[in-house]
Amino acid sequence: KMGCCASLATTTKAGHRVALEEVPWDGSYDPHLHGLEIGGIPLDHFLKRYSDLGPEDHDRVVKMVKDQVPSQSSWTGVGLCRRRPVRVGTISWNVGGITDNRKDKAHIGIEEAVRGAVIQVLHAAVEGMGRPDVIVVGLQEVISLTPSNALHVPSSLTDSRRHGGNVCGWPETVAQWVELVTAGVNDNIKGKSGSRNALPNNRGAYALYGQPVYLFGMLLCVLCQTDLLRHIKDFSITEMAMDGKHVGRGAKGVVACRFILFDRSFCFLNCHLSAEKKESAKYRRKSYQKRLKQLQHCWDEVKFRSHLDQMIYPVKAHRAVFLLGDTNMRLFKPFLNWSQAEVHERITVTIQSGRYEELWKHDQLCWQQQRKSPESLKVGGMVLSDGIRGARDRSLAVSSAAINTIAKSALAAVRDPTKTDVALDVLQEAIPGTEMGPTFPPTYKLEVPGPGYSQKRVPAWTDRVLYRSQHVHPETYDSVLQSEILTPPRNISDHNPVYASFSVDCISVNLAGLSSLIRRVTTMESSRKSSVLYEGLSLQAGIRELVQHHAEEHARRLYHILTSEMGQASDALEDHSVGLILNAEDECWQVLCRQLEDEIEACVRKSREASRGLETDVSTSRSDPIGGARSGEPVAMAMMSSAASATATGSKTQTSFNENLEQSLETVLEG
Repeated sequence: KMGCCASLATTTKAGHRVALEEVPWDGSYDPHLHGLEIGGIPLDHFLKRYSDLGPEDHDRVVKMVKDQVPSQSSWTGVGLCRRRPVRVGTISWNVGGITDNRKDKAHIGIEEAVRGAVIQVLHAAVEGMGRPDVIVVGLQEVISLTPSNALHVPSSLTDSRRHGGNVCGWPETVAQWVELVTAGVNDNIKGKSGSRNALPNNRGAYALYGQPVYLFGMLLCVLCQTDLLRHIKDFSITEMAMDGKHVGRGAKGVVACRFILFDRSFCFLNCHLSAEKKESAKYRRKSYQKRLKQLQHCWDEVKFRSHLDQMIYPVKAHRAVFLLGDTNMRLFKPFLNWSQAEVHERITVTIQSGRYEELWKHDQLCWQQQRKSPESLKVGGMVLSDGIRGARDRSLAVSSAAINTIAKSALAAVRDPTKTDVALDVLQEAIPGTEMGPTFPPTYKLEVPGPGYSQKRVPAWTDRVLYRSQHVHPETYDSVLQSEILTPPRNISDHNPVYASFSVDCISVNLAGLSSLIRRVTTMESSRKSSVLYEGLSLQAGIRELVQHHAEEHARRLYHILTSEMGQASDALEDHSVGLILNAEDECWQVLCRQLEDEIEACVRKSREASRGLETDVSTSRSDPIGGARSGEPVAMAMMSSAASATATGSKTQTSFNENLEQSLETVLEG
């Protein structure tokens, strides 16, 4: 009904892009649905989107599906719901120490001498996780972060559009790292399996799924056992730079992917956050705040486009979320008057003694998640070992002013009025058990080729794995010590890789069974409504037939009284008497309906009390009859329909109600 002028006003220009709709839900745990998803969509939203169920039918279907969820793994069953735990492994490794040997020569490939060592380190991580079903590997600095490389930043999204998604679109170094990752996960060392990149011919083989996601030096690969390839759906990728708008942006940022496995929605983010390059307290505080904001940007700004429904899925819309990478989280400086060399020496001694819990109090990530108070900082500032014997004795006691300065500096780093630490409120580190921090040595900064830690940086747990979900349970969380794996003992990178394995509870819903259930519920509801309507009409017809007979009988009696009194009346008087008779009949209807209403209320109340599961009170509305030849009839009909709806719950209840109603009607009509 729109005119031509209005239609011209609403036309869009050629090439105009319409924003896709973003899904409204949050993937946090819902105790009422047990995390049930269908194709990565929460069950309640799926039913609202793809069915026309009413509120009552919707709740009935949800309850019936929940009742069908098995309490234990039952993947071989044939029921509506099947349950299966999926083991997921994650590996994060900053390989900058390897790529730095090439410096500006980004495309000459990885040196042959270190390829075997890389494969050994990656395979050690896979063995430490117990060969999970799905492995997600996140690497950082696969390309050296140098000015010349920054002029030609590789990007998976840009290259896939430019080359049509072909392998030839990958940069040479990225392709070589993908080959190394695949070989390392499958332990295909040259000379052991005959080919460096051939997959072993058995069920436990891992195959690369989808396209690797890369941006500058960040790379994310998803590998899964070959028998699971057909179960992964709706794989999509994205990337985001977080280092400003200058040339070569992407040195710091995040690459991410999402997919659906057994109806469970998964999201993986590989990030590389801002580093600390200065030792001043002011700069360290600012860089810490910047890392918190970058984490929040990862949580808020990373979004995917689904290839199935063309909707936008933010990170929070997924049930199982994993964040891994080089977070560059450092240790707070215990004392402001200590030099970097003194801090390095004391922390190294603490690491060698294996007392990692003493360092947790200074770790920025642990501190942020625990929300330590200034009082706890005072205690935490005096727990480091006193140093090597023979070293210059320095008292651990510090003045209260120095302690307050430490506390205020740390609190200022996390008390941001923009609430930039929300991501760390929902994400938790992949630590099994009740430990408060990592139980392995700090992963950075190692001396290459070793041994020990470099004097250029204070050791810290920069490489971490975080997750969010009530359906994910961490199993292992550890690091690979390169010097213990490689022969001869050495470090090929200044970071030790970290790995974590999880058990993810996946519940798959059979779509054919769900469709059959919906049809059965809607059919039952239609039958119930038809039964209620039939009972109501039958009840209305019976009462009308019974009451109308008595009303007409009363009218005829009144007519005989009038004619006997008037005798031989004229036509005019006869016409007047007919009007009086009709008015008298209306009065009879009103009196009967008002009396019947009270009696029917009592009958309905008795029937509901006799029938369990029904409400015990009946609400009926009284209204004056509307004018007409049968002005009291609409009131009675509406009342009878309500009574029929309340009592059409079974033959036994209906029979009892009819018997009580007949007795009440006889009583009223006799009166």
